[in-house]
Amino acid sequence: MTYEKLARAIRYYYSGGVIRPTPGRFTFRFGSGSGIILAFNKRSPTEIAEAIKNFNLALISHELVQHLIQYIPNNNEIDALRQSPIDKEQLSPTDRLMFEIIQIPFYMERLNTLKFKLTFADNCDTLNKQMHIINEASIFLHQSKHIKILLEIILSVLNHVNSTPNNRILTLDDLSKVYDLKTSKTRTPIMNIVSKISNDRHPEILDLKQNYNLIFSASKSCPILIFLIKSEIEQMKKQSEEIQLWMNKFDKNTIIQKFLLDCQGTLQKLTQYYQKTNDGFDKTVSYFTNETTTSTNFFSIFANLIPSLQMKRSAT
Repeated sequence: MTYEKLARAIRYYYSGGVIRPTPGRFTFRFGSGSGIILAFNKRSPTEIAEAIKNFNLALISHELVQHLIQYIPNNNEIDALRQSPIDKEQLSPTDRLMFEIIQIPFYMERLNTLKFKLTFADNCDTLNKQMHIINEASIFLHQSKHIKILLEIILSVLNHVNSTPNNRILTLDDLSKVYDLKTSKTRTPIMNIVSKISNDRHPEILDLKQNYNLIFSASKSCPILIFLIKSEIEQMKKQSEEIQLWMNKFDKNTIIQKFLLDCQGTLQKLTQYYQKTNDGFDKTVSYFTNETTTSTNFFSIFANLIPSLQMKRSAT
């Protein structure tokens, strides 16, 4: 069983607090979890506390910091632990770990600074990858000649089977339902007709399926991220500014100061990339429709449409 699974199990079964007094000693309700932490880090409680105080990233991990932030004792428990008559040398390793940490000036600020530092690169990498997918999918849909041909075929079929005399305008709402539509008389699926016409006249449309994974991935990243990425970046900016203020409370640390300086440039690039991503997405959506509400499920429409094509390559 991995550390993550063990930690989740501990959090599930012991959700009521961190420490509790017992006759003669304190025991952490999450003692086994803290024991796992200590075993994984192979450091003594005093070494870990010293590493937190000095921002020694070589001796601590994100899992350790996250665990400590989540299960740090509350004020009542801290008072009880500090007033305990037990000598600190007699405390269990997990009790000693928390005892040492709460002696550190501004320990919560230090823990949150470490958490931000240890997760910053991965968070930026995740945002960049997700924006890249949205960018690539937007460019593909906007520039694809095959998509244009497919939509023309769908529109012609819908106009042909439509009982009203006036030609209709193809909307994204139509596309979101077309793979479920059938002709009124023979109950033939509309996409079967579209597929036959495509095979007979435009077999090159088959190439759309080669880009299906890209569109499908974008449908999973969007709409959630396209509207939340900016908020995520702004939150990261706010955290870095907050840490900059905290630095006045800490002893001078060149590693953290350099990190905060680098953060400014990285976050600026993320903001610019977000703007490019958002502009490209809006441009692609507006190319297909003026309906702003459809932008929330835009990629999903095409992710569902492309697999419904029943394409067959011509014999050579």
